[in-house]
Amino acid sequence: MRQITVVVEETIWARSGAPTVPERFDFVAMGWGFRGDWRRSEPKVRDHSFATGDRLVFPAAWQGGGAEGGWSPLHHEEILSVDGGVVGEAVAGAEGPAIDAASRATTRELGARLTETKPDPLASRFGDLPPRERWRAVAAARRAQEPTTTEG
Repeated sequence: MRQITVVVEETIWARSGAPTVPERFDFVAMGWGFRGDWRRSEPKVRDHSFATGDRLVFPAAWQGGGAEGGWSPLHHEEILSVDGGVVGEAVAGAEGPAIDAASRATTRELGARLTETKPDPLASRFGDLPPRERWRAVAAARRAQEPTTTEG
């Protein structure tokens, strides 16, 4: 495990009522890297090794206090590279409509897209919960909305 220090250059979007992301925060990255035949611990998320000076864009989330608390990327698949102010690919190789919408946009364009996106009404109901709890609450509420089928 390695501690990564994030220096926030710009907040491109924040939901209404969200806590303010600090100018600097640390999070723990886990992983192993290989050099020849030997393995060494290095800061990694999936297949991406972090290096000093990496420019990235990701949703930062307050995970609450305690042992697993603090600020961190919301999810490793939502960390995208930035080069010259243009958002690139997801560093962990994730794909999908949200990644496609962010890739090849400038950070300003991405901020505008996020601002124009209507919030999910179900997720908004749980906006005051920490991210992990909010995810669980939304998942449970979605399951409760699904029609049940009975055989007979």
